[in-house]
Amino acid sequence: TGTGSVMSMKATTINDFGLAWFYLQPLGPHAYLQLSASAYLEQDFITSGFSSRKIIANKLAYTNVDFLWGIRFNKIHKLQAGGAIYWFSTGEIKTPELEAQEALYPDTTAAVAAPLNIRYTFSTFDAPTFPSKGFYVRLDTTGVFPIMGKNTPIAFNMTKVDFTAAIPVAPKFSLIVNT
Repeated sequence: TGTGSVMSMKATTINDFGLAWFYLQPLGPHAYLQLSASAYLEQDFITSGFSSRKIIANKLAYTNVDFLWGIRFNKIHKLQAGGAIYWFSTGEIKTPELEAQEALYPDTTAAVAAPLNIRYTFSTFDAPTFPSKGFYVRLDTTGVFPIMGKNTPIAFNMTKVDFTAAIPVAPKFSLIVNT
């Protein structure tokens, strides 16, 4: 669709099943628009060693559509803002631990949620992939608004900070530290 645009598709068929689509469109030299959509069925199989117990499976099906707008002020500073809509469905088979947790928190089930996100990134890495020196700090805050859920909770916020540093040890060897 033009210079710098990217589109990709991914299919997952081992252990989990899913499809994902991603599209990025530059909007001038510093801004861009990103769209993505996916549908997944995740299965978590649990067995107890070599005993002949029945296999227990937790299933989570979800579908989402994401919209993201970003602006790169320069090589170091980047700001992104976006939103999404998620649809969730849990399977019928649950582990005793999951059932106990749901009994403790009965009001936290949402069938549809709409997160809104703002992310600021500061990076002095010398390369976007396999950096040999520099550091990276990302502040990510997301407000989640559950919609149409059974016993739907009120909105809540999640904030994450990611720090990664590439420390040169030898001419072609660096130590990556992340917290």
